[in-house]
Amino acid sequence: MRTDKKTSKIKSGILSIIAAILIWAAITYINPPELTTTISNVPVRFTGEEELRERGLTVVGKTDITGLSVTVEGRRDTLLSLSGGIFAEVDVSSVTDVGEYELAGNVTLPSQALSIEDVKFDTVPVTVDKIAVKEVPIRCVQTGSVNGRLVKTVPEKDTVEITGAESEIEAVSYGEAAADVTGITEDTILEAGYALMDKNGSPITSNETISAQTTRINILCEVYDAVTLPVRAILSEELAKDYEIDMSGISITPSTVEIGLKDMSANEVHVLITDVSGSGEFDLVEEKNMYIPENVKTARVRASLGKRVSKSVAVDVKAENLAQGLTAKIDKINVSASGLEKNLTPDKISAVADLSGLGKGTYFVPVDVSSEDARITGSYSANVTIS
Repeated sequence: MRTDKKTSKIKSGILSIIAAILIWAAITYINPPELTTTISNVPVRFTGEEELRERGLTVVGKTDITGLSVTVEGRRDTLLSLSGGIFAEVDVSSVTDVGEYELAGNVTLPSQALSIEDVKFDTVPVTVDKIAVKEVPIRCVQTGSVNGRLVKTVPEKDTVEITGAESEIEAVSYGEAAADVTGITEDTILEAGYALMDKNGSPITSNETISAQTTRINILCEVYDAVTLPVRAILSEELAKDYEIDMSGISITPSTVEIGLKDMSANEVHVLITDVSGSGEFDLVEEKNMYIPENVKTARVRASLGKRVSKSVAVDVKAENLAQGLTAKIDKINVSASGLEKNLTPDKISAVADLSGLGKGTYFVPVDVSSEDARITGSYSANVTIS
């Protein structure tokens, strides 16, 4: 009997504890206790920015403002459901010049069930910059390809106008638009967006204030026949006045390039030497109705240049098409030639007289003079005696 009574008392005690816990939980659920928590890196919300812009100014570095924290008090369920909405509100309407400022930040709460226990900052650091305008060039990056064709892609407008904080737009070097030419077989126009790039060819990442006159541009697409041609070096107009290229030891890399041609034929592509040393990276010459892709715009040349000289060279004239059984004696001619000294020799110059239909007698006949290594000036004739 005593054991049963003791067991009954234990059971009653346990049930009392459980009931107390349940009652406490119910009371807590119905009327949760007040708690405090600290919110770190409170975001900043600005007012008065319209007035600032009217003065040609703007706030920069908004995302760099960190370290602002505030302690708030509220019911546990409210704090647990808190997912933003707390801001440090800063009024910049009184700022009149560029610079760095420490301005008051008023904390705003998303619910009346919360209250501010402690603000752990006195002021908010604000940087104000001048608004500037800049024209940036647009470049096209081509993707895709068309068999047997090359497509030249050119932006309809060379530049776009951007506006923003001076410190941000100074970093912008150009805009890059991507043009997919897959399947293009005739001239057309594509519309594309573009990315702002820095001088190193990387996308601009600091862009809180930049806006553009237009976000999309038209790209003109011209279709050319793809051909592979040899590359030959020529001198710039200035160098060509006094110098010649020694073709015997020249090296050009690449020696051939794939280019585009439209309504024209060509046997070679010229690389223009502009330095008297004759060596370096030089531009290929894009002629009318010719398209030279960006990846083959230049060629590396190693060549020797020499001063051009002019002289008269005595050259033997060869007979051509002389009737069978006849002999011809042709006087030498003096040819005016210019070029490298080593190339102004009789063996480097060809002189030929066509004696077709001529019988015995003495004649004054035209002579065809040519040279691969020298420039020939004037026209020539020679005395010939046929016997």
